[in-house]
Amino acid sequence: MEDSSAAAVAGLGAYNVRPLWTASVNAVTRAPPGQPLRRAVPTIWRYQIIRAELIRAGATVSVEEAERRVLVLVNPGHRTVEGTSADSSVFLGLQLVLPGEATSRHRHSAGACRFIIDGHGASTLVNGERLRMEPGDLILTPPHHWHEHVHEGQDPVIWLDILDIPVSSAVDAIYFEPGSRTSPEEIKEELCIFRVPGIVPFRGPLSTPPRYPLLHYPWTDVRAALADLAGHYDRAAPLHVMYTNPETGANVMEPYCLSIRMLRPGEELSPQLTSASSIIHIIEGEGQSMVGEMTADWERGDVVAVPSQTPAMHRNRSATNPAFLLQVDNSPLQHKLGWYREF
Repeated sequence: MEDSSAAAVAGLGAYNVRPLWTASVNAVTRAPPGQPLRRAVPTIWRYQIIRAELIRAGATVSVEEAERRVLVLVNPGHRTVEGTSADSSVFLGLQLVLPGEATSRHRHSAGACRFIIDGHGASTLVNGERLRMEPGDLILTPPHHWHEHVHEGQDPVIWLDILDIPVSSAVDAIYFEPGSRTSPEEIKEELCIFRVPGIVPFRGPLSTPPRYPLLHYPWTDVRAALADLAGHYDRAAPLHVMYTNPETGANVMEPYCLSIRMLRPGEELSPQLTSASSIIHIIEGEGQSMVGEMTADWERGDVVAVPSQTPAMHRNRSATNPAFLLQVDNSPLQHKLGWYREF
């Protein structure tokens, strides 16, 4: 029978077809019932180790020859997959810009955002608008928006890049276009009208708000909001806020939900088990996570991958200080496609 099966499929590649019944194609049917066929595995990336490698690279790799000086976070389950990434739907990288540097200007179809970790004095210019970068700030560079980075401070600046490259490349929608740098006369200062809660520019009933009206979410504002919630919420209630479009209430990035969890001193949290995969970035604090079979201690700057439909627990080990965790999950993308489930 094996010889007959082999003979039946021999030469089919010449016709650009392949049999569904072979092992490599039909693997999903052999996964445990109801379980996704996952490639990503629970993983932790140590910020201090990667930061040291970035600084070392900064001494030998110029920003001109690198386009972007980035170390990509690669999930071990993706090492054999073209376009390796931290998660099946999220590309993550740690980027370094040194004092006095200015990166090239470009745009692309992939949606991106940056979460600042270290350093002061740098800015991202998005369509000519200057967005000043401070640790903990979230800055968007949406699809088709021109962007570049300039650093006028004294210390290295490092941030976490978050892009939808695995999604846009999978559907052949990804492109890259270089451009010339923004001249000083063309730079506009940031529009801050959205800093007042509940206030947006006036629009008539027939007008449509822009898709990305706000590009900069300062950490000082988010942290203060969580601290205020902590003073009003019952101890049993989780402290969890999400980034949204201030005009529509939609997710700040259309494929992903970006949110912040605050763990009180000594608090332990087991998030709702869902079909979504997520990435956890430690903004402040130290603690421990259990993700599937992996148990890992973490500190500021570390990144943890929580694959789809994988139980997780996060614990703040400090008895005196809160911990703040950025969560990036693909629940909006899954929901739009009809895949999202909760268990």
